[in-house]
Amino acid sequence: MKKRNVCRSIAIPCGLLAIGTNYFLFSIARNGYPNPWIDYQKRSDTSSDRPSWLIWLRRLLYSSGLLWLSFFSAQAQTNYVANTANSPTPATLNTLIGPGAGNAAMTGTANTFVGYQAGSIQSQGSANAFFGVQSGLNNTKGANNAFLGTYTGYSNSTGSDNSFVGFQAGANNTVGNQNSLIGRYAGYRNGTGSGNVALGAAANYTNTTGSYNVILGDSAGFNNTASGNIFIGSKSGFSSTTAVQNTFVGFQTGYSNSTGSGNAFLGYQTGLYNTTGSGNSFVGTSAGASNTTGSYNAFLGTNAGSSNSTGSNNAFLGMQAGVSNTTGSDNAFLGNQTGFANTTGSGNTFVGSEAGIHSTTAQGNTFLGYYTGFSNTTGQNNAFLGAFSGYANTTGYYNVFLGNGAGYTNLTGSNNIFLGSGADALPGLTNLTNAAAIGANAHVAINNAIVLGDSAQNTKVGIGLTAPAYPLDVRGTINIRNHGSLKFAQRVKLQADEQEYLVLTAGAEGQSGLRLANLSSGSPTVNITDRFLSVDAQGRVVLSHYRVQVAQANEWSDKVFAPTYHLRSLDEVARYITVNQHLPGVPSAQEMTRQGMDAALLNAKLLEKIEELTLYLIAQQKAMAAQQQELTILQQQMNILLPKASQPK
Repeated sequence: MKKRNVCRSIAIPCGLLAIGTNYFLFSIARNGYPNPWIDYQKRSDTSSDRPSWLIWLRRLLYSSGLLWLSFFSAQAQTNYVANTANSPTPATLNTLIGPGAGNAAMTGTANTFVGYQAGSIQSQGSANAFFGVQSGLNNTKGANNAFLGTYTGYSNSTGSDNSFVGFQAGANNTVGNQNSLIGRYAGYRNGTGSGNVALGAAANYTNTTGSYNVILGDSAGFNNTASGNIFIGSKSGFSSTTAVQNTFVGFQTGYSNSTGSGNAFLGYQTGLYNTTGSGNSFVGTSAGASNTTGSYNAFLGTNAGSSNSTGSNNAFLGMQAGVSNTTGSDNAFLGNQTGFANTTGSGNTFVGSEAGIHSTTAQGNTFLGYYTGFSNTTGQNNAFLGAFSGYANTTGYYNVFLGNGAGYTNLTGSNNIFLGSGADALPGLTNLTNAAAIGANAHVAINNAIVLGDSAQNTKVGIGLTAPAYPLDVRGTINIRNHGSLKFAQRVKLQADEQEYLVLTAGAEGQSGLRLANLSSGSPTVNITDRFLSVDAQGRVVLSHYRVQVAQANEWSDKVFAPTYHLRSLDEVARYITVNQHLPGVPSAQEMTRQGMDAALLNAKLLEKIEELTLYLIAQQKAMAAQQQELTILQQQMNILLPKASQPK
């Protein structure tokens, strides 16, 4: 055995005295005398087994003289060399340095004890390395342990394969195995817990029986007593007691968590005040910082959901997304500052930068697109799709706005449908009800009305055909029920009377109109009706009710759900749009200008695209579910592999 550089920086006389003293102690041990520094309290008080102090002094002087000579002959190398055993006991291959280190009765081998009473009660344990005052003091059968620091592993008895470094690190460990505790008071109270990794002053301090924890950082997991947690960062998981399966990474992440389990917090002070909330995932500085009992939330981004306290089942993704939410639940906010002002509103879906940014207590809204629903405060159950759609809406509800800037000026109006880029109410009309404007820049001016197309354009509406030639062009039968009528201009009206005669009237008191003659083959020569139908000079007819009907079932959109239907991939659709600037199967602007499209087929085609979109969403949902299942399996595997990775090989 060779020890080098023991006293390299100490003065030569001190080094010689230390070497001489060691040599003296080993020499008397070789002659069968007990070591006065180790066994003075244990040996008998008879004079027969107590050597003369004079003999000891003579041996000390003799050995010191020899060492002086050897020192100068070795050219002052300041080495301490011991190549042979100093005593046949205790056991073999043991190195004991320090008063009370080890004992003469120990049978364990290959131990290294350095320090006052280091491993002093050791019996059968082998391959231990204890460095420090009373380190491993109570160890009996524990093996393969490495304790470095004053009182490290002080209470360890049979625990094996442990590594404790730092003042009183693992001081109370008794039978715990395979722990790695590094830092002042790291794992201080660990008793039977096994497979723990604690790095940092007072890390995992309170743990007694918890196992398989990975805790890194000053006071991280300080109060933890449970198992399967990962705390990384100063004071992360500080208050956690019996919570399990948590992963906290960052300064003070999950600081107040007590019993909440299955949480994943990543970032500065994420989940700072969480106490019993479980199943949360917070990523980003201060994300979910105020959450206390809210569960199953997913917050990603700086300050995302930072005010949430008891709200559950929320998903906030983006810088300050849902930052003001407190008790609102079942919300999904995706984008920079989406749902910024939401506090108690629930069941909302906001996607796009600053979408729904001013919404506070509203519920059941779906805003998709940049600045959609920007001004909404308490309006509920709205669906806005497209950049700036529903921008000015504040308290309006049950509105559907689809298209860039659709319903932009609506303020308090409700139950409206605006479809198409710029589709809206006329300027200044902010509170219409049950109004619909369909088509790019289509505008409606009254309640309970439907407007098709932009009034400033020569809009043609075709029903049952693809190229309407007139403002209303219908192929097939028009069915008007319940004595409905067609009105032309101000006075002209076409309707069926109670006897189901077709009546066309026009002018004051019905003085002008259209009469039908020769109604049947058996009619008299003059068989005409009263005036019941009139038209204006341009021949325009106003329909109050009409029905759209396809000619064959295969013209409708249900074919999308047939097993044999070919659904294009999104990549294929994207390439098509890039080349053609419109969706596959939908007529281009040039085609609509040139020949239009049958209204029934157009409706079927629009519904076909909606149903295709539904299939894409279903496919994405399945993919997301599969990914979530893979993540769950990976997390389970990590929980199994991480403890194994810390075991000595």
